[in-house]
Amino acid sequence: INLVFPYIPYFFIYRDNNILFGYLRFYGDVLQLKKLLQLRQNQYKFNYQHQMTTEMFASMLSRILYSRRFFPFYTGCIAGGIDTKGKGALYSYDPVGHWRLAQTFCTGAGGTIVQSFFDITFQQETIDEGKRKPVTVEDAKKLMKDAFRSLAERETSTGDGLKIVWLKAGDKEAHSETCDLRGD
Repeated sequence: INLVFPYIPYFFIYRDNNILFGYLRFYGDVLQLKKLLQLRQNQYKFNYQHQMTTEMFASMLSRILYSRRFFPFYTGCIAGGIDTKGKGALYSYDPVGHWRLAQTFCTGAGGTIVQSFFDITFQQETIDEGKRKPVTVEDAKKLMKDAFRSLAERETSTGDGLKIVWLKAGDKEAHSETCDLRGD
C-alpha cells in the first residue's frame, strides 16, 4: 500500500542558523529524527551559547544516523546551509550516516532521472572552462521547475507540486517558492 499525503512537508528549516533539513521515506522515523536533531541543537546552544554551524549540524546528523546503524532510521536525508566561509553547502546521507558534500543532489522516486540533468546543468563539468556561465537563482528556479514538470510526466509517484527552498549568504530567512507540476 502506498499512501500519498499531499501536504506533508519534506523539509524543515532551523531558523536560528538557517540550516535546511530535507527528508523522505518513513515519516515516523523522520519525526523521531527531527525531534532528536532539535534536542541536540538546543543542548549545543545551551552549552556553548551560540548556534551550531552548518558543518557541525552535518557532522552531528551523520553521527546520529551511524549510531542507529544496526536498526537504522528509514530516512533519506539532505542537510544544507551556508557554511563558515559564506558558501552554500549541501550534504546528502544514506540511512546509516555515510555522507557526501555535493553541489546537487536528488533523492526520491524520480531522483535518478533528474540528477543527471542537474549534474550537467549546474556543475557544468562537461562544458569547457571558457564557455561556462554562472547560474543565477532565477535561472536555477526556472531549470528546476522545467526538470520536475518533465519528471511528473514520466514518473507517476512524483507529487503534484514543487516547493523550491533556497538560502542566500547574509539573509536571515530562507526563501521559498511553490509551483504546480501538473495542470490536470
